[in-house]
Amino acid sequence: MGNATLANDLAGVITVITPLSAATLTNANLTGANLTGADLPFATLTNANLSGANLTNADLSGADLTSTDLSFATLTSTDMSFANLTGANLTNANLTSTDMSFANLTNANLTNANLTSTDLSFATGCSKVTPTGTLINPLVTPPTGTLINGLGCTN
Repeated sequence: MGNATLANDLAGVITVITPLSAATLTNANLTGANLTGADLPFATLTNANLSGANLTNADLSGADLTSTDLSFATLTSTDMSFANLTGANLTNANLTSTDMSFANLTNANLTNANLTSTDLSFATGCSKVTPTGTLINPLVTPPTGTLINGLGCTN
């Protein structure tokens, strides 16, 4: 379903199994949706509401998640490499074992996010992630993405 544009209100969607590579889901309401294993590489999800959604093992690589609400979302083992998360709300999100390498986290809110075993190698737009997930500017971590106090990313 490449380059698809879907209806905006998909709240409570049970499961999406159709590949949605490069789909346009701008302003979509996917609150609480079960998107486990969803195939969404390079999808446009700007200003979407995915709060409380289950995106375990989903592919969001290269996706545009600018200003997307991912608060309380489950993103365990999700591929978010190269994703644009500028201004995204990841408050209380579970990002355990998520690949966020090369992601843009400019102005993203990671307050109380679970970043256990999250790969933030070469992620940009943040300076340091505190143990509560809060981003602190300016960037101080090395360009290799070495984690400071177990958490961190690069500029």
